[in-house]
Amino acid sequence: MARKRRQSTRRRRNSPRVWLRRALRVGEFLVLILLSGAFFFKFYEFARASDRFQVRTVEIEGIRLLSEEDVLESSGVTVADNVMFFDAEATRTRVESLPYVKSCSVSLTFPDTVVLKIVEREPVASLMVHSRSYAIDEDCVVLYEFASDERPHTPYVTNVGDLSVIEPGQRLEYAALTAALDVWRAFSETDIAQDLSVSEIAAWEENDIHMYCDQIPFEIRWGRGNFENQARRLDLLWKAKGPHLECFDYLDLRFD
Repeated sequence: MARKRRQSTRRRRNSPRVWLRRALRVGEFLVLILLSGAFFFKFYEFARASDRFQVRTVEIEGIRLLSEEDVLESSGVTVADNVMFFDAEATRTRVESLPYVKSCSVSLTFPDTVVLKIVEREPVASLMVHSRSYAIDEDCVVLYEFASDERPHTPYVTNVGDLSVIEPGQRLEYAALTAALDVWRAFSETDIAQDLSVSEIAAWEENDIHMYCDQIPFEIRWGRGNFENQARRLDLLWKAKGPHLECFDYLDLRFD
């Protein structure tokens, strides 16, 4: 009896009705795929041809130093672009090629708006290279060159290695320059920074940074890392001695 039951089940599985039902299901699935493909193709043609999705507005947020015209020109966005097929990554890359742009994010607002959110680089110091002055940001990116009649930002960083020709947008990979900016940040957090104005920071080497201030006759030497700790010691010394600190050549903070 068990053998007959198994044979009966096998015959039902191989019966024409079962195969017909399977074929109908496969056919229905194929028809559904074809209809879906036709729908999406028609929608693609409609979206590509329709002016409803053409870019009509570009919103630019976060700029203070840059002009909207420069950002828009760099982005390459025009009314010929379609929001449905917009290449946001390519637009972001083009905008971030501007020296003043630290980062850019691109979003879309349907049906016709592109939004550019920009974080600008800000000058924190000036760099002298062969009697020419350049504004640099906290990441050592060159922003622009000062005109001969312009007053550079303070502090004024000098004597950085073998720098020769530099251009806006270039990131300067020099340990001494990075150390000089780290020294400036640490010094700026102290109370003494309210009493002394830094005129120059000579970045001879990563562990040999010389700071010059207008109000004192001696230079302050930094290096060997941990600039925050050196700045705290300088602050305590200045609070204890102030202008009466008996130092005429240099004050070395690199050694305890």
